[in-house]
Amino acid sequence: KAIFLKKTDEGEKKKNVPRVERMLKELGKTLKKFWHVADDLDTGSAVEGHLNQVGGMIHLRCQEYGIKLKPNTVKLLGLKGQQQTMFLQMAIPFAKGTIAKGRALTTAETQSILQGRPWNATT
Repeated sequence: KAIFLKKTDEGEKKKNVPRVERMLKELGKTLKKFWHVADDLDTGSAVEGHLNQVGGMIHLRCQEYGIKLKPNTVKLLGLKGQQQTMFLQMAIPFAKGTIAKGRALTTAETQSILQGRPWNATT
């Protein structure tokens, strides 16, 4: 959160919007490079998934601190179709769990999310 949120007063929030938007646009450019690579270059889309999760964490921190982005996170990342669905249904829940735990999720925790159970259903 310190990367793009120096202070939380209204003046500082407005100053942070361009920085956050720039970060998401750059992240989107990087994500797009992974959409068309062979599986042997990104086995199981692992890197793409982690990049999506970073976008999800930025999105959640913006919500937490009341930073309004226009366009929204999905548009800034350039997500459509399957990529947008993956972001909303997987990256956001994984990002939420990661932020709450303060660490990467365990296999059991990620499986819990994939099965539709709360991320904290396991220890």
